[in-house]
Amino acid sequence: MSFDPTVVKKDFPILQDPDLVFLDSAASSQRPQQVLDAMDDLYSSAYANVHRGAYDLAVKATQRYESARKSVATFINAASDKEIVFT
Repeated sequence: MSFDPTVVKKDFPILQDPDLVFLDSAASSQRPQQVLDAMDDLYSSAYANVHRGAYDLAVKATQRYESARKSVATFINAASDKEIVFT
């Protein structure tokens, strides 16, 4: 399977502007629609500090956080989800 940047570019709403040239990826990055949707959902329905509370919202946020860690571990074929550190 080959990487086709024109296909990937379609996932990024801001990159649909044909006049936009974005060369600042060393300091920041644009996000694909899938990430924007997930962030919107999190901020709208389950935002709380992870690993810091026993209340329902914190538990939900922690579960989503740990689920993301497992997804990333699977995606990169890590030996364990404990190898995944978000910074």
